Amino acid sequence: MDYLGLIIFAVAAVGFAYLVHAMSVAGSWDEKDREARRQAELDRRGEAALEALRELGRKYPRPKDY
Repeated sequence: MDYLGLIIFAVAAVGFAYLVHAMSVAGSWDEKDREARRQAELDRRGEAALEALRELGRKYPRPKDY
């Protein structure tokens, strides 16, 4: 293998390694984004549940202990 072929092979190997690295980083960003969306949905559901409990508390107040 002459030097030109070796250089081309080295450049292709580095390019492929960079591509694999970029794809793995993009995948981890997608995972973080997916987790953030899931957490936001859980937060919205939690807020809705708390508001429903507050509404029930206003509608049916606790009896006072005398």
